[in-house]
Amino acid sequence: MISLLPLRAAGPIEANWHQICRVSEGRELVLTTATGDAVRGYCFSVDVDGLGVRTKGGQVTRIARTAVTRIEMESAAGHRLRALGGVMHDGLKLGVKTLFSEFAPVGLVVLPGTVAWGIIATPFCVLGDLGERGSGRQEIKLI
Repeated sequence: MISLLPLRAAGPIEANWHQICRVSEGRELVLTTATGDAVRGYCFSVDVDGLGVRTKGGQVTRIARTAVTRIEMESAAGHRLRALGGVMHDGLKLGVKTLFSEFAPVGLVVLPGTVAWGIIATPFCVLGDLGERGSGRQEIKLI
């Protein structure tokens, strides 16, 4: 976890080659090759010889380590509140579904628990979204 602390810095992130997938935390990467081509996708795998990237279309592309000249990561700014809304929607849906089944007691616990969690978490999500320096790309420098 200590190695992930630089992710919050405004400058480039320094990481070893084998840490690229972990550092990207599921965010989209933009890889620039020696020929100037840009490959966009999510880190799928990394080994000594290259990087596997899954595109939005689901294709897995393998890029040789020697061909990568620049790695940038899309910022995740402004997504905390949206993510909370999605999780709350799922929790409320589960609570209502179980409320009208033989598991009604579970629904009676899940519904108020989900609402309380959302009320408590909302200000923190808003502050996190407002405190973000903005969207854009952040460079990952290999060390």
